[in-house]
Amino acid sequence: MWVQSYLMGRSQTVRLGLHCSSCTHCSVGVPQGSVLGPLLFTIYTSPISHIAASHYIHQHQHADDTQLFVAVTSNNVQLSTLESCLSSLQAWFCSNVMIMNPDKSNPILFATTQHAHSLPDQISVNTSVVSIPLSNQVKILGAMLDSRISLSQHTKAVSKSCFYFGPLNKFVVHLTTQLSALLPLLLFPPDSIMLTPFCMAFQLLNTSLVFQRTQNTLARVVTGTGFTVSSSFTLKRLH
Repeated sequence: MWVQSYLMGRSQTVRLGLHCSSCTHCSVGVPQGSVLGPLLFTIYTSPISHIAASHYIHQHQHADDTQLFVAVTSNNVQLSTLESCLSSLQAWFCSNVMIMNPDKSNPILFATTQHAHSLPDQISVNTSVVSIPLSNQVKILGAMLDSRISLSQHTKAVSKSCFYFGPLNKFVVHLTTQLSALLPLLLFPPDSIMLTPFCMAFQLLNTSLVFQRTQNTLARVVTGTGFTVSSSFTLKRLH
């Protein structure tokens, strides 16, 4: 009864400048930013894991991001099982005031180059709404994974985001040493290369070198040392 009273009797309006819409009753959802919101959402979406398990499909859920995993062989039996699971999920979504957005659904096939040649040329995932072709890369929890798990796209994305620090040269001289030291950690967190163990040896080496060069450049910018001081000394100074 306490949880029921927490969810019922809510209303909402939309305000734009001096104008305000009429009051509308909220029959679904939870108050945004509420303490019970994450718990109630987890309970609400818990049947998704049971549906996936009934089709013998592995799944991960991160808030509203659901990932389904299946091993694919040349006979495509597992792919049919995945599509059957998606149809069951789509039916559950429709009956629970939700919908699966095909535009935000990205199927990807992780395989070595040799294994990929043994699979059919045209592979797509069919849902009850639309057929979704395979993607060459997908972003999972901030990590950009490509179909060969080389991490080349992830490396490029992280390095590219770090090289937006050009304007820092103009105002970093006005910051205190403590604030300047925080900039590398904000732009280039240490866990950016947590995925490198998934790479093969030569890919791991290449990825580490790119990240190291990016981190060295960041350190020189925020400390204003340039190339006159060794990067190892600068990084040690910034901890």
